Amino acid sequence: MDNEGVCLTVLLHLYDRAMYKRHGPNVIVDPNYAKHDIGQFNTQQKNLLRNSWRAFIADDPAKTGFNMFLRMFKNEPKTKDFFSFARGSSLESMKASTALLFHTGRVIKYISMVIDNLDDINEAVPLLRQLGGRHGPGPNTFKVDESYFPHLGVAMRQLMKESGLLGWNSQLDGLWDKSYTWIHKRMEEGMKTYGEF
Repeated sequence: MDNEGVCLTVLLHLYDRAMYKRHGPNVIVDPNYAKHDIGQFNTQQKNLLRNSWRAFIADDPAKTGFNMFLRMFKNEPKTKDFFSFARGSSLESMKASTALLFHTGRVIKYISMVIDNLDDINEAVPLLRQLGGRHGPGPNTFKVDESYFPHLGVAMRQLMKESGLLGWNSQLDGLWDKSYTWIHKRMEEGMKTYGEF
């Protein structure tokens, strides 16, 4: 990204943060915001999310993210088309991809940011919207089809269930489904708001 792009990104982030702090959910594009609002979770639910996330990424966060993407690619092969490092590659050959490892590390960082901010979830909104803008249809973006975002959440929940470390049950599955939906809805807002730049 050139200097102009960096400046634009910073300005958009600051504007979005100020608007969100001032108006809260009133600036949200998603008309079903309340349905997805993970800020409404009670203390027990937040602790279940925090503890399960920590256990899930405890061994190696980057490897965990890597495995999430490999599972998504296995479940939904068409998702590989959005990643130059995955397009036309076998799942086995992607295990050596440093580009994939870098990307998955960033995904884990953003999910961790959301989980770390469950008590003040509004802190995460501007960053997720900015991230969504970078994935939008504009000339300097990744041009990801927003309908593909949920596939990573499905892959994540499958791996969580299979890990056996988490005491997985329908309540935890529902909490993670709602949480990941909230994350990708904020990204979709960013795609609509900032994705044309």
